[in-house]
Amino acid sequence: WQTYGGETALRERIVEVCMAKEGFEYTPTSLTQGPADAGDAAQDRPTDPNRVIYDGLSAADQRRYSQALAGVDDVHDDRQVTEAGDGGCVAVATEILPGAANLNPELIDGLVAEVGSRRTSEARCPDGLTPEQIDERYLLDDDPSNDAEADRLLAACDRTSTVDIEAVQAYVDERADAFAAHLDRLDADLIAAERYIAG
Repeated sequence: WQTYGGETALRERIVEVCMAKEGFEYTPTSLTQGPADAGDAAQDRPTDPNRVIYDGLSAADQRRYSQALAGVDDVHDDRQVTEAGDGGCVAVATEILPGAANLNPELIDGLVAEVGSRRTSEARCPDGLTPEQIDERYLLDDDPSNDAEADRLLAACDRTSTVDIEAVQAYVDERADAFAAHLDRLDADLIAAERYIAG
């Protein structure tokens, strides 16, 4: 089955095909692309090719483009997208390929919680300190000069994390039918997505 990144890429292909049916060009984008945020990090972020396409349209076509893509009048208005952006080709892609995390969130959330509960972490820091002791010694006062020393010590901590795989496997085995049905549905969704893209 697809990774999260694979699901996202496939969903982007569905949007591309759907937008073409609506008469618009759409370029599938990666997780690192999209409208740039303010700040220095945005300078290193690739330009969203779909923003370039959008900016080249007339005002009337921008509205049609936004409706086709997300069911809103302006796809670059965060408020509109947040409040009503659940239509258009984005909705088509999500319906065809909801993804592993969205298909049965209760099952997946339960698995994530189980893994978390079976995880043990340990940190060895300089001078035999724990991260909590470093916080207490350097960060629980009002002396800003201690912040740099705390950061140095915390960065030097050797952190390890282990998961009780046998316990997690037992959790999965108890729900074997549910996980098998989940995987079957994911396979069916993948086939549906590939058929839609192929036309």
